[in-house]
Amino acid sequence: MRQCTKCKEWKEETEFYKLSHGKSGLHSWCKLCHNKNCADYFRKRLQTDPEFHKEFNNNQRERSRKKRRDAGIPERIKNPLKEYLLQQQQTCRILREHVNILREDPERLTTDFIKKIAGIKKEECQGIE
Repeated sequence: MRQCTKCKEWKEETEFYKLSHGKSGLHSWCKLCHNKNCADYFRKRLQTDPEFHKEFNNNQRERSRKKRRDAGIPERIKNPLKEYLLQQQQTCRILREHVNILREDPERLTTDFIKKIAGIKKEECQGIE
């Protein structure tokens, strides 16, 4: 059992955060008091400095990225299905642009133009008139 120096209640040692450099290895405030104090601090900081939240989030994001990089975790885990669908969407967009160009200027239908879009299969893209 241990007494919280903030609320003065006696609590189990599991109710205190660890503190590696402390004499007992635990914080002097219980988890509830500690969390309440942190929430109050952030609330006050946001009222006095609106940019604090953005700055805090950016710093937190950078720390998380550095931690992932150091651990060898990729920045963004790619989903193969999502990547395939994005590629198909890009292909369809390019085909639509070419179709619109040909509608506006049929004279542009040359062998170079056909070679440029020859790698795109018609079945891969629906909705092109």
